[in-house]
Amino acid sequence: MTTAPDAPNRPRSALLVILFAVYAVGLVAVVILKLPYLMVSGDDGIRVVNLVPFGGSIDRQGRFAWEEIAYNTAVFIPLGVYLSAMTRWNATKRILVAAGVSVAFEMTQFAFGIGVSDITDVISNTAGAVIGIGVHVATRKALGAKAPRVVTVAALVLTIIAVVAFAYLWHRNNVFMGPPP
Repeated sequence: MTTAPDAPNRPRSALLVILFAVYAVGLVAVVILKLPYLMVSGDDGIRVVNLVPFGGSIDRQGRFAWEEIAYNTAVFIPLGVYLSAMTRWNATKRILVAAGVSVAFEMTQFAFGIGVSDITDVISNTAGAVIGIGVHVATRKALGAKAPRVVTVAALVLTIIAVVAFAYLWHRNNVFMGPPP
């Protein structure tokens, strides 16, 4: 049996691919569909683009909205880990792909009038992916040959936690807030 020339670019395990698919679906659900909260925004589909970095990061009380930036960063950390674990791309290519995914989300939000298309989101999402890439590189250096198994097990545990948390929030939202309008 021969190995295809692109074998180094293939994912390490079927489980990792499945976990990545669950993450990707969850990311779309949270970023584009605004689940699990099904928030009804008052913007009525008005398209807003903010191209001033951190310009829209002030809340109604005039405070800097660190929570939103931290959340946007955190949800993209797994993307950096998955891109590192599933490909042999160099760091620059992984970062560009992550930034491209973030830009695609922002463009989709603009096209459908969902939320605000914000350069701050692209910056914080990309920073999250860079952190994820760094975590994977550090794990690989620290654990050597054991790293792929450790990353896959960690991804499995964190995916289970994320799915349970998402289901809880979905249930809580629908029980206490009622069904969406």
